[in-house]
Amino acid sequence: MRPASEDDILAIVSRFFPTGHPSLLLDRGDDCAVLRPGGPLAVTTDVFAENAHFRQRYFTPFDIGWKALAVNISDVGSSGAKPLGFSIGLTLTGKEDSAWLEAFCQGMKALTDRFELAISGGDLARSPLLNVCVTAWGELPGAMPRGLRRGAAWEGDVVFLIGNAGLARLGLTILEETKSAEEALAAAERWPAACAQHLRPMPLAFEGMELGRLSVCDDCRCQQHCQQAGGQRGLDDVLQRQDVVLEVKHCQLMMVPFVPSM
Repeated sequence: MRPASEDDILAIVSRFFPTGHPSLLLDRGDDCAVLRPGGPLAVTTDVFAENAHFRQRYFTPFDIGWKALAVNISDVGSSGAKPLGFSIGLTLTGKEDSAWLEAFCQGMKALTDRFELAISGGDLARSPLLNVCVTAWGELPGAMPRGLRRGAAWEGDVVFLIGNAGLARLGLTILEETKSAEEALAAAERWPAACAQHLRPMPLAFEGMELGRLSVCDDCRCQQHCQQAGGQRGLDDVLQRQDVVLEVKHCQLMMVPFVPSM
């Protein structure tokens, strides 16, 4: 059954996401969100557009909700900030029924619960194509008010490469070569790790926070940038600078025990 009104859609959203959160001074539902910042905030926005960033041929509604939020959590984490919340702008085509919307919300909720995020609000509209725009924010450590940044590397610094760089790109290539939903499903079963990394990347925000703490410790004079969610764009940006000589190491070499707080 398709929702008959915006209120029906918002009712589905409210079933998955509470209106209040410790990061919000005002519960969701008013014209503007009122945040409760405890320090400097890192803010990011990413648009997740149909046929530009995903295809419904091989992205399920759960996948779309997951990845639209994951890429934003990743950006917040790559700055060294603790992810706190997000808002969402969603354009629907009118073909989405209640089951589609519920699966979409479930994908977002899986990450919302993992990172204990607030959802501060958003906007809805009708469009010929499906588009998701997420703005996320996180709190930076007081000792690092400008966060980890691209282009801050100097000769002799170490770039920590975390995650499986290139695996998501392989998944994209595999899925793009399919011609139908059935072929895409078969490809995902044949190459599950690569396809999953493209469809449902796990943001490495906890690891980004650890690197942020490492960058400000007294005995470590280094600047790092980590690009998560399966991408390598940030690393490429750093490595293409002609005036910088860097040592590249995998994060596993740090051998730092890591247990995210739940």
